[in-house]
Amino acid sequence: MDLALAIEKLLPAAKYFGSVTANAEASYTELVWNDTRSKPTWTAILAADASLPVPQTAEEIKAAEMAAFASAEGVVSQVNLIALKIGLK
Repeated sequence: MDLALAIEKLLPAAKYFGSVTANAEASYTELVWNDTRSKPTWTAILAADASLPVPQTAEEIKAAEMAAFASAEGVVSQVNLIALKIGLK
């Protein structure tokens, strides 16, 4: 599961605040939703995640996660967490 990519697939550049690194329903529920569009249901998130292509290499995973966060506003701290997660820092 990649929560950030699932959100991005459903609502490109969605505005929210909170951590998605746990990739779990509890972390999704705790997000502060700042977007004018409705927050997707957990079921919609699961369906979007299931339809994402499965990256084959570490570079593909890194590129996909960075692309998802690069298009979102106000998630600088989340980008730093991903960088830590994938070993860029």
